[in-house]
Amino acid sequence: MTKAQFWNRCRYDRLFFFEKCVRIRVLQADGSYRMVPFMPNREQMAVLVWMEEQERQKIPVRFVILKARQLGMTT
Repeated sequence: MTKAQFWNRCRYDRLFFFEKCVRIRVLQADGSYRMVPFMPNREQMAVLVWMEEQERQKIPVRFVILKARQLGMTT
């Protein structure tokens, strides 16, 4: 895959972008941190699917998420 193909895929494939480009800091048992690829949990995937559906329908993407911190969806 060329560099241009890679970035083009990142533009249109959010899961690919998350796996290859987004890292999160995870606390280890010994108190240190480790950087790992971001992989959305079940709730985050549901929001992603809803968001992509609204984009396909060309309507504004808007969500109000209650209990956001407990689901890993702050900001």
